[in-house]
Parts: sequence; structure tokens; C-alpha cells
Amino acid sequence: MNLDKTEYSIRALLNDTLSSLVTPSNVKVLDEVKDETKVLVDHGQIQRVLSNIVKNAFDAMDDGGTLKISSKKTSGFVLLRFTDSGSGISS
Repeated sequence: MNLDKTEYSIRALLNDTLSSLVTPSNVKVLDEVKDETKVLVDHGQIQRVLSNIVKNAFDAMDDGGTLKISSKKTSGFVLLRFTDSGSGISS
């Protein structure tokens, strides 16, 4: 697979993702991304990944809830954390 990498800010990628999806009326999204950290990514590929993560979180919260998105820059990497208040996966 040939990746078309371009530099984007984490904030811009998340804004693109969230604006392309319909947030359920009973779900609150808390964007706690603190900075404008830039990453070198294939926009289409990372958008697909981020959209799938957010959709899965929405699906996990049948009765509504909160999706919290945060980021942390560490050792040359960026950690994106998605935390939802859904019931989780049963044993």
C-alpha cells in the first residue's frame, strides 16, 4: 500500500472526523486535545481509523453518555485516547 503522507495537526484531524459524523443527541463529546501537535499521516487512512473508533464509541453508548478524546505527546509519539461511558464488552 502506498501512503500519501502529509503533516496535519491532531486538532485538525479530530475536527475533520467529528464534523463528518453525526453525533447522537444523547452523547456529549469532550475534546480535551491540549495542543496543536503535528503528525505525518495519510489523511484518508487516518480519517478512516479515527471515524471507526468514534463510531464504535457512539455504538457502545446505547443510552447516551460521554466520549472523551485526549492526546499526549511522549518520546516522539502522540498518544490519542478515546474514553467512552458505554457498558463495555461482556465477558
